[in-house]
Amino acid sequence: VLAVSTTALADALVFGADAWCPYNCNDPKKPGFFIELAQRALGPSEPGAVYRPMPWSRALEQARSGSIVGVVGAARAESRGLRYLDAAAAVSSNVIFTRKGHAFPYRGLDSLLGKRVGIIQDYEYEEELTAFRDRHPEVFETASGERALE
Repeated sequence: VLAVSTTALADALVFGADAWCPYNCNDPKKPGFFIELAQRALGPSEPGAVYRPMPWSRALEQARSGSIVGVVGAARAESRGLRYLDAAAAVSSNVIFTRKGHAFPYRGLDSLLGKRVGIIQDYEYEEELTAFRDRHPEVFETASGERALE
């Protein structure tokens, strides 16, 4: 759930990720439960945990370089080169959404053939979906950057 760099040292422990509510959100009053867990774990006497929203690929890169202390919500496979905490605070699964009025009968991954599926650069997806993506790259549109989730 948290992938941590062993080289980042700062006054505050800065974690990065793209918004993935309710895990980590762009609302300072409701930062998400991963951020709240980190803040509570560190307690008031520590320098504290700060969440800095940023594109996913940048968060991974900055954690690996030591610019930030860790990445919020990382899967083990996408956090290579970082120390992965053993205790999971949550479990997630992939789901498929369509635009309103564009529903189709989903009967497995082959149902996606002939469709355009948006994915986020450097996100880790379930093994079956990743294998399907590797066999059918023409189905997938990869988004990245500041507005990848829009």
